[in-house]
Amino acid sequence: GFKGKYYLNAGFRRDGSSRLSKEDRWANSGQVGASWIVSDENFLKNASNWLDMLKFKVSYGTVGSQGVTDFATRELLSATSYNGIGGLVLTNFPRSLTWERKVMFNTGFEFSLFKGVLNGTVEYYNNTTHDLFLDRQLSRTSGQQSITNNLGKLRNSGYEIGITANIIRNTEFTWSIDANYSHNKNELIDQNGMERNITGLFINQVGQPINSLYMVRYAGVDPDNGDALYYELDGKTTTNLYDPEHRVVLGTTDPPHYGGFGTTLNYKGLQLEVLFSYAFGNIIYNNDRTNVENPIYWFSNLAKRMLNEWQQPGDMTDIPSSFNNWVGETSRYVEDADYLRLRNVMLSYRLPRRLTE
Repeated sequence: GFKGKYYLNAGFRRDGSSRLSKEDRWANSGQVGASWIVSDENFLKNASNWLDMLKFKVSYGTVGSQGVTDFATRELLSATSYNGIGGLVLTNFPRSLTWERKVMFNTGFEFSLFKGVLNGTVEYYNNTTHDLFLDRQLSRTSGQQSITNNLGKLRNSGYEIGITANIIRNTEFTWSIDANYSHNKNELIDQNGMERNITGLFINQVGQPINSLYMVRYAGVDPDNGDALYYELDGKTTTNLYDPEHRVVLGTTDPPHYGGFGTTLNYKGLQLEVLFSYAFGNIIYNNDRTNVENPIYWFSNLAKRMLNEWQQPGDMTDIPSSFNNWVGETSRYVEDADYLRLRNVMLSYRLPRRLTE
């Protein structure tokens, strides 16, 4: 540090991984950061009665990930049996893999106000991942559905806010409340020239968040005959014929908004801590419902809502006739994933010092 208010730090490392290709297994990474205690400057002297500390910080760096399994670059064979005859089957294709590199930028403020009553941080980040590990679709004639490659570039950007309020502080009783909120925007920038890459119910498409659900939209039930109805690409026209060419991006399974909040109360060593977490803005595919709401599912009981199944002309319901061709890969089983969860409640007591010393 310089004058106790200007700070600079830097670091460098070199890593190697035998999981990656021999010619690409070594990578360099590093970071540089700086901070400034703004509250120590003369132009904020008049704010010292309410501003305890204000720090500005900024950092830039890179980090690598070797997020693949052992021997992922090797040609692998496994034992198999077909029609009673033993043999070998190709289970992994040889390929070139290098480090997945994340370039990170972060800046923000830390502050303390009113003699420590209110403390917090406000930060902005912009991280870009290069040589992203993604699964590339393969022709089924290859014997494999997909293969992991360094396919492209991904950006995550957003901001994080954290606040702690020490509402009551005295020798016998303390009460504090804390909360944090994060907003993340996820966008696939490039995937090695491919506009989109579909794997099962998911799509990775340039310009969209990764882990996006890609399905035909469910439009309900035709009251005249009990057929399931589906939206075509225009989002208005409906048809009773399921067509995978009418699939659209429904949203991502990764929450763009998330955080938590809690409170801590302490009275003469008896302490109560309560913590909640939350997330909203994402969707999920409820695979359990595709079982218990499938009329030909026989492994266990069906869902109670199947009692609302269409039975005769004029029935208004969202459950098609059991004689209708059942399709699971639609938005019928997609749900909002918003939640508020009580994560932890802890009641504890600290023995007086005279009993522990």
